[in-house]
Formats: sequence, structure tokens, C-alpha cells
Amino acid sequence: MRYCHRYLWIVLFTCVCMVSHARAQQGWMNQSGATTNTLQSVSFVDANNGTTVGEEGTILHTTNGGSTWVSQSSGVSSWLYGVSFTDVNNGIAVGDSGRILRTSDGGMTWELKTSGTLNRLTGISRVTSDVWIAIGYGGLILRSSDGGNTWISTPSGATSHLQGVSFANSERGLVVGTGGTILRTTSSGETWTQQVSDTNTALYSISFVDTSTATAVGGAGIILRTSDGGDSWSTQTSGVPWPLFGAGFSSMNTGTAVGMFGIVLHTTNGGVDWTLQTSGVFDVLWSVSFVNANIGTTVGNNGTILRTTTGGIPTGVEDLSQNDRLPNQFFLSQNYPNPFNPTTTIQFIIPHTQDVVLKIFDVSGNEIAELINGRKTPGTYSVMWNAQGSPTGVYYYTLRGENILETRKLIYMK
Repeated sequence: MRYCHRYLWIVLFTCVCMVSHARAQQGWMNQSGATTNTLQSVSFVDANNGTTVGEEGTILHTTNGGSTWVSQSSGVSSWLYGVSFTDVNNGIAVGDSGRILRTSDGGMTWELKTSGTLNRLTGISRVTSDVWIAIGYGGLILRSSDGGNTWISTPSGATSHLQGVSFANSERGLVVGTGGTILRTTSSGETWTQQVSDTNTALYSISFVDTSTATAVGGAGIILRTSDGGDSWSTQTSGVPWPLFGAGFSSMNTGTAVGMFGIVLHTTNGGVDWTLQTSGVFDVLWSVSFVNANIGTTVGNNGTILRTTTGGIPTGVEDLSQNDRLPNQFFLSQNYPNPFNPTTTIQFIIPHTQDVVLKIFDVSGNEIAELINGRKTPGTYSVMWNAQGSPTGVYYYTLRGENILETRKLIYMK
């Protein structure tokens, strides 16, 4: 009987994954396969031409919107954490040990430039065709005024690890980092002033869409928004408790944030509301790039590349029964942390009032714990499981609602 339980459990889990994948194809299409290396940053200059960089000097380039990705030689084996292009030919990538790579031929060749530092460089932003800003650990800001050929250090006044940089025009830019750091420049990056964020949570990405409006994302699902160029910041509700690592806005109102466990959040009203979209993956998503409100690409762990031409919004659901819920209405998140010892948190979202059951099973299909069994109103719920007293190993948790069943794996490791 135990083996029968195990067989049924594997079939059930496989079916659930297939249904989730079918739904995801409607909003985000999986373009992975060119590499299994982690991809840390992505930059598109138009709907067709884009570049992504990452683990061990990986550089991939596409000229057809990601239908195919071609590996380019970076000449380095260190990790690359940031990339930015001004047009189809000119771009810069940055990474570990102060690495700065420059191309003027669309990545056919990359030239290593002298940065003057061994600090990790985490981000790069074009200010003008000549002026570029690179950021890194230890409050480091580098500035180039000759198209990225030579670099000088610019005092930032910060000692934190800087993680994200974005410019709204040729003068105004913002940088974010650990400890809630926010820096602002109105002089093309020649001088920087610290702004008050009212948080100590790490900020990982910033999108500055005009001289007034910017959005920053970071740890624990934090989202900050400014409408006065960075003088003041307000907190928005993301609805998720996990880190968000990338943000991209195509206009003042329309934007996307990505992060842990394949999370994709989307807003069309400037962040007043954030909608959870189905990405179809559980890998960490590190970066996102949109060229307009509809066309965008996000990249992450294990060579993950996802593409949307609909703003991530499903345009229809094929081969699903009439009773299936749309993917952005019913969602079971990956537990965090995972692996864990001995407690972990599971979050889920339900679209309307219904009876909900959340249970833990072992690999043989035996019920280990019942965490929730009752009627719930629409909203986001979090529940903690304490595995103290249970053997270490792999477990599964299942959320059952009306006409839907979702299952995910968790690992208890002492």
C-alpha cells in the first residue's frame, strides 16, 4: 500500500506541475536552454536585441527577441552582475574583482577596461552616450565620461553594498543598496547625496522613469515609491514576504518586479496595487527589462530566461477545464526558508471565499500535519510549520481549494 501511495503522489505532483506550466505559457514564455549558469542581469534596447550576463563570465545575446540566444566570449571567468546597452552595438558589463567589459560591436568582442578597484561591481547605467555610472560594494561609485574607456571613483558618502542604479535623464539618477541606502545625483553622477528611506532593509533594484517618479524593491518584499525625485519615499504593499531583486517600469504607472521563488509582480497604477503573475518557474529571478508596457524579459538561476509580449498578463487559457482559476488568482508560494530547520513559512493567496485545506505529507504520501482546514475569505495567508520531531528529508505540502489543488516540495535539514 505504501508503494501505491508513493506512485499516486508522484502522478499527482506531476499533473499539478503540468497544469501550472500550461497556465504560465499564456503570460510568460520560457526561453531557457542556452545555459544552466545563473543569469544576473538583462538589458534590451528594443523588442529584438538584448543581452544577459551572469555566472563565470557568461554572456548571451539575442537579435530576435529571445527566440535564440547566442553565447558570446567575455574573456573572463568571474561573475558578471550588471549589463547595460545604449543601442544595438554599444554596451558595458560589470562584475566581480572590479571587472568592466565594453563592446562597440554588439558583443562580438568584449574589451576589459581598467576600473582601479577589486571590489565587486553590481550595477551599470548609461547616463549619456559618453557618461556611464558603475556601482559596487563598499559604497563604490565609478564614473566614466568617455564612453566607458576610463573610470574614476566618485565619493558616495556611503559604505554599504550598492546594488541598483537608474537614471531618469542626463542629470538625475538614483542608487540603492543594503541597509536601506538611497543616493541621489542631479549632476550626472559627479556628486551624490544620501536620501532618507526610513528602512534598514536591503534595497536591490531601482527604476527611475522620469525626474519625479521612481520605484525601489528589496528584501522581505519591500517596495518603496517616490513621486518627488527621491526627497520622500512611501511604502507600497507587495503582498509577498520574500526578497525582490529586480524592477523595471516602462512608464510612470506600468511596472514589474521579480524575485525569490520565481515571483513576478505587476502593476498598472503606479504600485497602488501589485498583481502576482505566474512565471512557471521556482528559480530566483534576478533582473527584468521591459522595452514597452508589453514586451519584457526576466532572467535568473539555472539559466532561466522568461519572455512576455503581453505584460505578463494571460490572453487566454487553453486545454484547461472551465472551473480552473486564472493563474494570478490562486497561488501557493514556495516555502521560505527552504531548506529549513526546524521552522518554515508557507504563503498562499485565494481569490474568493472557499474551504481551504493545507497539509504536509512525506515522500510516501503519509499525512504528517494538517496546518489549515476551514473556510477562508479572499486574501493572502501565511502559516508556519515546525518540523521539530520529524525526520530530516523531503516533504510535500498541498493546498486544496474549490476545483484546484497545488503541491510543492520542501526540505527539512538539520
